[in-house]
Amino acid sequence: MNAAEAKRKLRMAEHLSRKLDRKALYEEDLTEDEVWLLNDLRSGTLLRQANDAVEAYGHGTLRTDQGTLQIGGSTGGRTREVLDGWEPTRPADFYRRYSGR
Repeated sequence: MNAAEAKRKLRMAEHLSRKLDRKALYEEDLTEDEVWLLNDLRSGTLLRQANDAVEAYGHGTLRTDQGTLQIGGSTGGRTREVLDGWEPTRPADFYRRYSGR
């Protein structure tokens, strides 16, 4: 539930941001909660919360501005390991590489 809620907030803030960019919505028309969401989007808080929730859940997509990483589920499997020499990326390595965390 935490991952779903964090991703919902992130999507909603991204949607509001796009509407503001297209001038389909104006800042003065936003509710107080929407202003908070946009501020959290701009500061990177929503993305960090979504990534942390997905990582805690153990399945989904971690995102940064430079890329994504699938964790859990069908991220490789034994066949890919044997045939392709595939090794899963650890979330800590992903963060270090793309976001300087």
